Amino acid sequence: MCSSDFSLKLIAGACLLIIVTDSFVMQQILEKESIIHMTSEPEIYQNCYKPQIRMRVIFTAYAILSASVCFVLTVALMICDEFSDWFDKIVNWVAEFMYASFGPILLTFCLFGLFSIPELAHECHPNYIS
Repeated sequence: MCSSDFSLKLIAGACLLIIVTDSFVMQQILEKESIIHMTSEPEIYQNCYKPQIRMRVIFTAYAILSASVCFVLTVALMICDEFSDWFDKIVNWVAEFMYASFGPILLTFCLFGLFSIPELAHECHPNYIS
């Protein structure tokens, strides 16, 4: 068991702060999305607001995911000895998880974003698109 020094505690605390802040931002995005959906015209919502909200949700979710991975690895360093089998299992699990989430899944979202560039380039207003 290694002793967790102040820097590891600081990193874990910063990761938790990022997770909490981004979770609050995600909640606000989802709440505002329903308000925008009710107040804007259906065609404008579908062609302008919806693609931009989707991309914000995806980017915020990946920010939460990244901070969570950093938090898990930092806590694993604080709790386990870095040469132990438990630490090795945690690192392997995180590496496999990151391979899936930051590999093919992120590639799919990036391709979705490339196909949505025309909708993402608009400036949205409740009654018209500029």
